Amino acid sequence: MPQVTCPLCGAINDTHAPDYPFCVGCQDNLARCGYCRWFDSDTAVCTHPIVAGIFDVTETATPPCVYHAPNDRIVAKRRVLRGLAWVMVGAVSAVLIFGLLRLRTTAPPPAAELGVAIEADYMGAVVGQPYTVTAVIYNKSDVPVGGIRLEITESSLDDFQLLAVTPEPAAAHKHGKWEMLSYAALGARERRRVSVKVIPRKAGTVHLVVRLVSADNVYHGMADLPVIVEPAGSQHAIDGDREAER
Repeated sequence: MPQVTCPLCGAINDTHAPDYPFCVGCQDNLARCGYCRWFDSDTAVCTHPIVAGIFDVTETATPPCVYHAPNDRIVAKRRVLRGLAWVMVGAVSAVLIFGLLRLRTTAPPPAAELGVAIEADYMGAVVGQPYTVTAVIYNKSDVPVGGIRLEITESSLDDFQLLAVTPEPAAAHKHGKWEMLSYAALGARERRRVSVKVIPRKAGTVHLVVRLVSADNVYHGMADLPVIVEPAGSQHAIDGDREAER
């Protein structure tokens, strides 16, 4: 993935940074459809052969899509250095040889690889009624990983009232635009299910954005769940009440 330039504030963003796709300058979500090479701005449709038709897309939509690729409009132009002088060739060669010897004698530590998947009924939410989202956190590596944090955006909690989290986090606190839920270390190849119960505050399509972070602020992925919330008193809500009575 290349570096990208935020269209709103002009900041250069590294797509491998822990906070990506949120802009380091203005926090704009750079993974929106309007910034993707697969989005046709003339017809407002996704042209990807696999994703097309799965999500409702608009210029500003940010569906949970793994095929997002920055379009040419936001890809940062790399400057080419010309006229590089050759100086101290002997010293440079010595440094390179020393580095190669270090690589041979020092094996890198095994990398931790985590993932997060979201399970929920996209169309099962009603204003004022409890709604459950399950985050499945999994360790794909052969080493334990500590400092696990499941983080929810502040904007999501403007649309959803947080009722309960199961299992309860070891700690919960707010940092910037994120509500952080901290958990114990995840063992090698271990999976953990975290159930988040919320109450939708308004009708329409609202987004629940969750990301996974481990120790030293290592970013492991983000899920953007578009939830269709029915108004209170709708037929969907009435059917849900009848089912609950049974």
